[in-house]
Amino acid sequence: DDGTWFAGLGARLYFLRFLAAEASVSFHKSEFNHGDTDIWQIPVQLSALLIILPSLPIRPYIGGGVGWYYTSVENSGAFSAFGDETTNWFGGHVIAGAEVRASSGFMLFRDFRYIFIDPESDIERQSGNPDYWQITLGLLFGY
Repeated sequence: DDGTWFAGLGARLYFLRFLAAEASVSFHKSEFNHGDTDIWQIPVQLSALLIILPSLPIRPYIGGGVGWYYTSVENSGAFSAFGDETTNWFGGHVIAGAEVRASSGFMLFRDFRYIFIDPESDIERQSGNPDYWQITLGLLFGY
């Protein structure tokens, strides 16, 4: 429910001035219950981007794609009786963002992604909505 930081890497390939593909992977670890519960999350996403106004200094874009979302819950100490759990979910996402040239060979980008995930089982579907918003801020090299 609270916002949190992820770190990741990605690559963006421009096919045309107005069309790009992106692959990204992020990593995150959260601790709960005074360190007795660790949650690892690794989202892997593939996206297609349509740059709306490619000749402007600030280039807005929209897009979408698919993703694989790995989550591992590791319990220890007082919570070790609950055991560990690993889930792998697939889902999609839509994107709206913009990129701006920072200097020769570098661009900054920021986008908003709505992630919609399809849980594997009815029990997971009943436990709450796994969909979430992701705000991405990054630096593109070599453009």
